[in-house]
Amino acid sequence: MMASAPRPIAALHDVPADPRGSAIPGSRPGLHSPLQTAVWKKVSRLRGKPAFTGQGPGWHALAILEQRAVGSYLYVPYGPVARTEHGFLDGLEWARTVASESGALFLRVEPQVLRSWSAPTPQAEVSRQRAMLSRAGFRPALADLQPRRTRCIDLARPAEEVLGDMTGTNRTVYRSTAQRGISVGISRDPADIGYLAELMSTTAARSGFTAQEPGQLTALAEAVLPEGHGALFLARHDGRVISAILTLDGGGIRVFAHGATDRRFSRLRAHQSAVITAILDARRYGVQVADLYGIAPTDDPQHPWAGFSRFKASFGGYVVEHAGAWDLPVSPAAYKLVRSISALRRGVRTVRRSGLRVATPITARSEPGSRPRAGSAARWSPGTAS
Repeated sequence: MMASAPRPIAALHDVPADPRGSAIPGSRPGLHSPLQTAVWKKVSRLRGKPAFTGQGPGWHALAILEQRAVGSYLYVPYGPVARTEHGFLDGLEWARTVASESGALFLRVEPQVLRSWSAPTPQAEVSRQRAMLSRAGFRPALADLQPRRTRCIDLARPAEEVLGDMTGTNRTVYRSTAQRGISVGISRDPADIGYLAELMSTTAARSGFTAQEPGQLTALAEAVLPEGHGALFLARHDGRVISAILTLDGGGIRVFAHGATDRRFSRLRAHQSAVITAILDARRYGVQVADLYGIAPTDDPQHPWAGFSRFKASFGGYVVEHAGAWDLPVSPAAYKLVRSISALRRGVRTVRRSGLRVATPITARSEPGSRPRAGSAARWSPGTAS
């Protein structure tokens, strides 16, 4: 059955009811990533990327046409958003139709698990969704574009409970912010994004990775800050900005999209103060979940990302897991060529890393909705940029 035609997503903050089945037990109706809201559609269009929206009983979706040198593909970040399996399959069918009509070589989806965001993800739910995707003709992509595994914090409870789940050290750091000569302010002026861009550039030069292009960061700030779809948190010491965090809000979730700090002042722990301020600010404004955006794919203490995963765990919360990125070829021959080229490039990057067997990750350093950059690292910790 053909899915409904694309419609504006502005009114899609709540998933329409599906008469064929009830919502997944334990889930909060309507919770979904900001990457599936009108604000991300605006960001995409400001960057010259065509965006399509659709909705139907039990589902809605935002899809973005991504251009590459060898062609284009249709990308659905953390979508389709669905309350039921029927709705999810209808959303996939809609995306398949849009991909075909837009001339895309393939469709890539990275859906949230049906029981998602508001509680730890049962592995059975992840396996069930992966099985649904496989039965629908999709195959796992070579790499994820968004974090498959992340740490979230439930904000639908008293502030003292939120703080109580954090480590004692973090609570002490937050409550002594002023005593340490730190002030954390909130800006919605896009011009202030320069503070974050400068910190990210400095961190990139020191750590040897490619920072987000200033123009891309500015476009994001201009799209989300003035209308309150995001906030810029600036931690100052003696009038100097030494830590900055850019958040993105939508669908009941606050995503910690970018962050950087001046390592020369790391002993002051301004970054922790800024993170906690941003978490409590989200709760104050009715946001239900804070997404710290990306942790290690396993709990292995020897994993290269284990350190920053522990850092994020110090703020409390629970682990949310998704099914990852999946592709559906529209032009099978062209898709096979694109996949072969991508596999070759990934192999070259692995060799250049002198034996460090880590696939190029989607991480907190990569902006939501964008392809990860080689050399990026999924961390949100003092001295690093997202």
